[in-house]
Formats: sequence, structure tokens, C-alpha cells
Amino acid sequence: MSLFRVALLYLILQQLSGTARAGAICGTVSDADTGALLADVTIAVFDNQARVVTRATTDTNGHYHTYIALDSGVYYTKTTRSYG
Repeated sequence: MSLFRVALLYLILQQLSGTARAGAICGTVSDADTGALLADVTIAVFDNQARVVTRATTDTNGHYHTYIALDSGVYYTKTTRSYG
């Protein structure tokens, strides 16, 4: 959504016995126009074959973190927010 942007995105990868594994994606989501931190935004994480591998939701401070181990690689994110 053009209204949202991921202001901060980290891809954290660990080396376990010489094999890249156990990575995570975390960051902060803010409004592109105002800079306000956004709560309850869903971040879907996709692999390079467009498959959803995990999702996360921002907390009250706009922060999110994936809690599954991600293999080394390229990932894409998409943000959505329900208005209610």
C-alpha cells in the first residue's frame, strides 16, 4: 500500500556450523506522509517464489519481528492494515 512503508527492515542471519540458517526479519512500520508509527499492520513475508513463509503484526509502537527460522536467501514483504 502506498500509504505505508517499512521504515526500517533488517534481515538477520546467523551462521550455524557453517550453514546460514535461523534468520529473522524485524523492523518498524510508519505512515509515509506523517511518520506516525503504525500499530496492527500485518507484514507478510514471501520467498523468491512468491510463497508466504510467515507473517508478523506490528505492536503499539509499530515494531514487528518474525519468530520462525528463515533460511538464508532473498525475502520480500508486503504490508496491509485493516481499518475498523
